[in-house]
Formats: sequence, structure tokens, C-alpha cells
Amino acid sequence: MSALTRHIQDQQTIMGRLCDLLELLEACALDGVVPNAQPTLVQLAKEMALEVNNNLDSINLPKEGEA
Repeated sequence: MSALTRHIQDQQTIMGRLCDLLELLEACALDGVVPNAQPTLVQLAKEMALEVNNNLDSINLPKEGEA
């Protein structure tokens, strides 16, 4: 597997986790459960989105020939 393919797969993994987190947050909001945890979940989701955004910046992509 190339470094770029692995990098893309890593971003997909993070986004899958982000989707799960957002589903949890939505369920918590709709059911009115653990309202005190919601700001923490939103912050975590934001951090994950920022991580993927940073990782997909062209200067952070693996260069050809990197292992």
C-alpha cells in the first residue's frame, strides 16, 4: 500500500469515527440525555474535523517514495 493510500485510509477512519460521534451527539440531543456531556462531544468532533482538514492540506500529504 502506498503512503498516499495509507494516508487517505487514515483520514477515512477518522471521518468514520466522527460520523459515529455525531450520531451519538444527535441521539443525546434528541433524547435529552447527558446534556452536560454535549459540549465535550462537540469539542471532540471539532478537533477531529480540524485534524482531517489539516491532514488533507496539500503540504501534509505524503510525498512520492515515502514509506
